[in-house]
Amino acid sequence: MRRYAVKMYMLTALAVLALTPVVYAAGPDASIDLVGEKAGVSFQCAMLAGHAGNKILPKGEPERLFEYGYAAAKVGWQALRTTPGFRQGFGPHFGFLAGKSDEFFIGMVVAGAAADIDKFLSNEVPIEPGVTTEQRMQLQGLVALQEFQRRNCRLIGK
Repeated sequence: MRRYAVKMYMLTALAVLALTPVVYAAGPDASIDLVGEKAGVSFQCAMLAGHAGNKILPKGEPERLFEYGYAAAKVGWQALRTTPGFRQGFGPHFGFLAGKSDEFFIGMVVAGAAADIDKFLSNEVPIEPGVTTEQRMQLQGLVALQEFQRRNCRLIGK
């Protein structure tokens, strides 16, 4: 039951970011969805950089991306909580989110980003007989580096 509850918390937090454009598409606060997108992408890039390692990437790149995503998510969540109409836009789901701290919400977004990257890497480098865990991790590091470069993650926050 606990696993289900954690999964629901994460899905609700991610839904807040995903649904933000729907709620604010016509209003002056439409830029809030960009903040949410910046946070999610930054966290995903931080996860990719962590898997790729510091051999090729600049030292501290995962931390830099994480800190950038954290700042963006905190600004976005605080803006969402104080924006008129937010409660009505999410109806019964806001009651769950209303009492939670910024860190709780951001943690759910980070967990979603980590799950996305783990799923991506597992699909790209599946478990195969005869491949050791170390070999698989090395292959995942190479795939993560390629994806990091494909997404232009180095440009985030600069």
